[in-house]
Amino acid sequence: MSSQTTLLVTIPDQAPGLYQCVAASFNDVAPISRKIAEHCGSSDLRVYEFFGMSEVSSLQTCSMQGKWKIVTCRITIDVAETKVAPVTDELIFIARNIMMGYLKDEQQTKKETIDEDGRLHSGDCGKIDNDAFIMITGRIEELIVGTGSKTAAG
Repeated sequence: MSSQTTLLVTIPDQAPGLYQCVAASFNDVAPISRKIAEHCGSSDLRVYEFFGMSEVSSLQTCSMQGKWKIVTCRITIDVAETKVAPVTDELIFIARNIMMGYLKDEQQTKKETIDEDGRLHSGDCGKIDNDAFIMITGRIEELIVGTGSKTAAG
């Protein structure tokens, strides 16, 4: 959770006017919990989530005013495409802003990250709803795949 969101959730009693001063919080790094997002929403504070990684040169998805759903991020780059791998639910990105590869590490680039079609395999699992909102559901390393089914490890 971002430090701004932590502040907004943990100390509202110590700063009762805080929600009147802040219109929105942007969350990155890790998905925010539904409980925290609902808490913020109950005070008319929107928490916009975005998803990005170094390998896509910046941000790949972002929620914004008028295009927002709780605990999701939305595809906003017109020239980008996001797909979900059928068996693993891994998010796969197609766009011109995707890196060409890891410097001096062709094996890592071809092994896990960029496939033969130039698509970036993010390592993150997710779902895309009918309105193009993405919900991050986990990491590919956390899944054990066997006979067509996915099971969370541990």
